[in-house]
Amino acid sequence: MKENFLDVAEQILRFRSHTDQLIRETVVSTTPILAAYDTHTFTKHLLYPSMRVLLTQLEKPYERAEGNILCLCLQ
Repeated sequence: MKENFLDVAEQILRFRSHTDQLIRETVVSTTPILAAYDTHTFTKHLLYPSMRVLLTQLEKPYERAEGNILCLCLQ
């Protein structure tokens, strides 16, 4: 998985604007798992795109609770 981590993580983040709310929530809930699996690669390549996803989630009142929980997990 280490050699394919970046490709897999980018594929997951591509679903961030999917029309189905469950898929968007899954992308957000998978983000801390990805960060914990390979912290160095995640920080170097995916931190800013992931934070944009979380900030977008926080802007939507109906999705805010999920985003608040995950922001706390990333700290």
